[in-house]
Amino acid sequence: MLPTFTTNSINILAGINGVEVIQGFIIALSVLLNDMLYLPVWPQAFLEYWSIPNPEEGRLLDWAAGEVVQRHLMSAYFMAPLVGVCAGFLWHNWYVPDLIIVVFLLKAQVPRKSVSR
Repeated sequence: MLPTFTTNSINILAGINGVEVIQGFIIALSVLLNDMLYLPVWPQAFLEYWSIPNPEEGRLLDWAAGEVVQRHLMSAYFMAPLVGVCAGFLWHNWYVPDLIIVVFLLKAQVPRKSVSR
């Protein structure tokens, strides 16, 4: 899934404005949040509050250890920069679609002179 997503996210970013990047941002953020479920990065107080077994290990899922953690860590290494790039791209291109629509409407309303021969 990761190779398919990363190649498609490049195609999503090939648009002319920030509208298309919302899709990539939501997908990358959801994959990153999924990766965080498997990583042992959760605070002990949080795990104790939710009555998770073995809170001193910092794992939300009891069986997430070893190679599973390594795979999700590698996925998080790719998704975190993609979330940041999408957020920055979206921040700087939020109002561009409005500008494009206004320019299009202004061009459509300009009366053109008819050329008679």
